[in-house]
Parts: sequence; structure tokens; C-alpha cells
Amino acid sequence: MTDTQLGLRVHVLRSASLPDCTNNGISNKHAHLTIVGIITPTNETHNMATAATEISPDFQLTALPATARLFPPSADAPAAVLRYSRGRYSRLNIAPLDACLAGRWVMAGGNYAETTDSRWNDLLRTITDSDAVGSAVPIHDRIEH
Repeated sequence: MTDTQLGLRVHVLRSASLPDCTNNGISNKHAHLTIVGIITPTNETHNMATAATEISPDFQLTALPATARLFPPSADAPAAVLRYSRGRYSRLNIAPLDACLAGRWVMAGGNYAETTDSRWNDLLRTITDSDAVGSAVPIHDRIEH
């Protein structure tokens, strides 16, 4: 495993009183996810110091900064990515890495992820270029077959 495949571990937050709305997405099955990169549109610049890899004509995948590459993805904490777009309305969410690489359409399933690790908020501030980001980020892991 290379250093670029390491990531930052986050906790899944889900409602104790609502049923699963993820259609059996990864946040329904796992208590943790490992954020291993950032996906942004290819036509947008970003604040990351690492080089981006084009994964489709429309999107690029950037490795996390070295300070956030700590843990390998595992069966208990599968690989996921932050997705950010500045567009007309800035959007920030988390999605399963395998679904993104396969070009699958993912949508919000009602769960969020966060961690108390200060590197998480540092990462969110770097990506969004804003201090106005809270630490909980929506997880888009609902896939309708």
C-alpha cells in the first residue's frame, strides 16, 4: 500500500430513531470510513498541494495532504472521498470511493461523518478556503439500482 492510499478516519453519525435511508449504503453498514482523497470538477482549481489525477472527463481525484494520510482503508472502515464543487452553490459531501471510480450516481442517505481530530477541520478549511465549515459532512452513499 502506498502513502497516497492512506487517509483520515471519520465516525459515521446516524439517527437512532429513523430507518436506513441509504438503501444499504456504506454508512449503514460501517461505523467508520477512511477518507483517502478529494474529488473536484476538472474545470475548477483547488487549494491542495498534491497533484490531481483525472478519473473521468469531468472529475479529478487528489490525494490528501501528507498530514492527513494516517490510516489504511479496512473492512471496518472502507475507503471514501470528499467531493467538493465551488459551482453556483458550493457543495461538500462524502461518497464511497469505489462508487465514484465506477461513475455511479450517489445521493444523500441521511447520515453524516465527522471526527474530533483537528486535521479534519484543517482539511475542510483547506478544501473550501473557508472557516465557515462545520465538522459534520453529509454522506452521499445511497445508490438506486
